[in-house]
Amino acid sequence: MARKDSAKGATALGIIVRHLFTTFNAFNFTIGACIAAVGEYKDLLYLVVIFANTLIGIIQDIRSKRIVDKLSLLTAPTVSVMRNNTVQHIRPEELTQGDRFCLKRGNQVCADATVKSGCITVNEALLTGEAVPIEKHIGDALLSGSFVTAGLCEATADKVGEDCYAAGIARQAKKSKKNDSMILASLNKIVRFTGLFIIPLGAVLFYESYIAGGVALASSVTTTAAALLGLLPKGLVLLTSVSLAVGVIRLGKRNALVQELFGIEALARVDVLCMDKTGTLTNGELEFDGFIPLEDASNRDELTALFCHAFGEDGSPVLDALKRQFPDAPKTLPQTVTPFSSERAWSAVEYGGGSLYMGAAERLMNVIPESIRKAEQGGAHVLVFACSKHGCCETLPDDLIPLYAVCLRDAIRPEAAEVLRYFEKQDVRLMIFSGDSVSTTSAIANRAGLSGKAVDAGSLVCDADYDAAVLQCSTFGRVLPEQKLALVKALQRQGHTVGMLGDGVNDVLAIRQADCGIAMASGCDAARRVARLVLMGNSFSALPKVVSEGRRVVNNIRRVASFFLTKTCFSFLLSLICALTGMQYPFEPLQLSIYSILFEALPALILTFRPNAARISGDIVKDAIRRALPYSIAITAGVMLIRFASVGLAGFETASTWTAFAWMCCIGAVLVARVVLERRTI
Repeated sequence: MARKDSAKGATALGIIVRHLFTTFNAFNFTIGACIAAVGEYKDLLYLVVIFANTLIGIIQDIRSKRIVDKLSLLTAPTVSVMRNNTVQHIRPEELTQGDRFCLKRGNQVCADATVKSGCITVNEALLTGEAVPIEKHIGDALLSGSFVTAGLCEATADKVGEDCYAAGIARQAKKSKKNDSMILASLNKIVRFTGLFIIPLGAVLFYESYIAGGVALASSVTTTAAALLGLLPKGLVLLTSVSLAVGVIRLGKRNALVQELFGIEALARVDVLCMDKTGTLTNGELEFDGFIPLEDASNRDELTALFCHAFGEDGSPVLDALKRQFPDAPKTLPQTVTPFSSERAWSAVEYGGGSLYMGAAERLMNVIPESIRKAEQGGAHVLVFACSKHGCCETLPDDLIPLYAVCLRDAIRPEAAEVLRYFEKQDVRLMIFSGDSVSTTSAIANRAGLSGKAVDAGSLVCDADYDAAVLQCSTFGRVLPEQKLALVKALQRQGHTVGMLGDGVNDVLAIRQADCGIAMASGCDAARRVARLVLMGNSFSALPKVVSEGRRVVNNIRRVASFFLTKTCFSFLLSLICALTGMQYPFEPLQLSIYSILFEALPALILTFRPNAARISGDIVKDAIRRALPYSIAITAGVMLIRFASVGLAGFETASTWTAFAWMCCIGAVLVARVVLERRTI
């Protein structure tokens, strides 16, 4: 059984070595070498199981490593830098501290920098999750990873390469992560436990058979090997790897890409699902939600269309939303436009009869009416339209008259409410994270059907604050990327298995930390690379089916684990009794192979395809051992009775062995029948 602790910080060769040189493999290959030394090659078939399991682990870990190693938040092919009084186009990694470089619309900021001249508007949604344009003036700081949406400027690089903000997030995301598979941990415990006995038991059994008993060398080696091989749960190890690998294929058909094999188990155990608001719960766009009348503006449709189409394709998310609502552009468009500025919080267009302004209510109105305040408290983005008889200028005119306001809301994915209801029915707690305001985030959560207390993440300072908040609250606003990480850690400290669904760079650290990180395929490349699971259809409507499939896989491993551990338990008991009494081990490798095929492999193959969608809890292997022990004791007791009854009977030695084998098969059949006929979910 390969050690599947994180391979993210290792080389491909290191991963191969790690999977090959394990305690589990050492025991199996050593026993195989002894069998081969005496020429009993037919008894080496079990090594196929070992090679298959090792190969699956190596392939999966190398695949995961390659995915994460490609992680980069900076995608700009070149950057225009001023050197020797000329503009040179260089690769971002060639940028040095102090370099002066140019930025214009469409460029990605590839270093932490300071604006030295000009003015630009940047979109930091990749970093914060919120697509609100931010205007940057001389002296303002620029974060690497943000995109320029308007304007032109020159900036000086302050932090480059591995020192910049984007590289820091990527570096944290690439850190090795301890594997959290409970199945794997339990199987490793069994291997470590049997490892304490396998060498002394083997030595005693071989001595009593070959030295003291005078049994032929080949027979002594094979019977000793049979006893020792029965102690190692080879079939369960392979079944786990194969079942998870098949689960990966089945989930692929449901538009879910599984990037880490044991992510399926983590998904099945999730009891808290955290999700980013923008791009997951919502589709990342604004939608028109109606007008708020302020004056008698019968032509508000025409005015709104005039305004939103005046800016061409250079619009903001607000203008894009209005264009979708009013797709028909007027025949005559204004020639003079004043673009939005975060400093003044308004934009304007000039036409024949005067000018039209759109902006925040607190800037365009002296007294804000209750209707607007109520809409804002409900999570709406409210923008006021006002007119003036004068043309546009850098300051608001004195004759400004508010006409009406438009309400915009984050567009919730149509499938969101249904998905949230599914998880609530499955007793999975839901939590919403957002960089938006608490009121907006809470309003969106309520619209999607998620209620609960909301909190401003800015008020959380220490671990104790986070621990208290995740106990009391389900909605978190003004959340920074580092705070999403802290919230996930707080849930894990309380013993929860956490799923994190996100799509942006601001979600990367939380996705990486979560027990099961889930990314939207429509999200950024960084989020997809660190996630264990990627939803390929730009929709999380498939998530309930994905969860059900993950639970089916793990539940059925749980269901059949008792088959394999029964042999481990009775092999240990029989080996111990034989070592203490000097009796020869009653079974040969061939008999154990037949038993494994009939009462382990075949029923496991059939039962692993049964539907079973119950949430996983508890230790699968411990439960399986408790179920296996009574049958193991029954097999051991029956075998010993048969052996003692045959003592002194000439020629009955071989017959007693096959009688014991028949008894073992009968008990195995009873166990299989019980599991097959069992109706309750386990």
